Amino acid sequence: MSSIANFTDFNSLLKLLRFPKVENDAIFHICRLEDMFDKKNQLSTPLLRQHFFDISLFLNADFEYRYASSTKRVSNATLQIIPPRQPIKVIADADAVFKVKGYTIYFKPEFLSVVFDNANFIKEFPFFAYSNNNCLLELGAKNTENLREIFNKIICVYENRSASSFKIINGYLWALLHTVKEIWLKENTSSFVSQKSLLVSSFENEISLRLKADVRVSDIANILSISPKYLSETLKEETGLNAKQLLDRAIFEEAKSLLKNTPNSISEIAHYLHFSEPSNFSKFFKRMSASNPSDFRSIT
Repeated sequence: MSSIANFTDFNSLLKLLRFPKVENDAIFHICRLEDMFDKKNQLSTPLLRQHFFDISLFLNADFEYRYASSTKRVSNATLQIIPPRQPIKVIADADAVFKVKGYTIYFKPEFLSVVFDNANFIKEFPFFAYSNNNCLLELGAKNTENLREIFNKIICVYENRSASSFKIINGYLWALLHTVKEIWLKENTSSFVSQKSLLVSSFENEISLRLKADVRVSDIANILSISPKYLSETLKEETGLNAKQLLDRAIFEEAKSLLKNTPNSISEIAHYLHFSEPSNFSKFFKRMSASNPSDFRSIT
């Protein structure tokens, strides 16, 4: 079946989005959205996952993004933050592609000397948590100008690279992340602040790598070096849902993404998600949503 496309390097994604390629081993890249090739045609991507961080500043934008199973409209001045492995899909007509301006930054965790499962990094920048699957921030004039200034500084250094350029860019990127954090926190009243909240983040990261029906909570608890009981009790305390409920919710969101954004049959999706029978997938989906997969697909 045609499942979610995975992009682990920049060039495969840049080709899809019609941008010039970069060095094959690049761990950081910034581009102007105006540099997109072939602006006369619609841009429509398959459902995909990027295995790296993505921050974009859209100016004069008007197109549609799908995050997991949620559809969001990008318009005017908007900041977009995509956590690694979050399913996304872009739909933009030719007119929107022609008009859009701004910047996109891609970076791998090693550029900042962190790793994907570094809970402290997510604690510092909670908008990069996997569960934060729809982070679009509409910007006022002041925030737009502040962010544009930082993006401009980064791209100027990037386009005139010297031996010390990436050290300078690294500093600017940290400044950008903290600026984004200030903007994000004004719209979000909570962030990861405790060790228990860090456990939630680590659990979400692990299940994002294992979105299959045959995954067991005990397996993830073992990876995290804690007991299943403590894991489930802590998650319940922090989120209101126990470990199995959070795992089911993540699999359900994956199922909705596949139903909404791929042509695969319900049987193929059930098999992809490791349900033993399509009927078991239908029962699971109905338990989670009170509708069956075919009804959900027909109304979206």
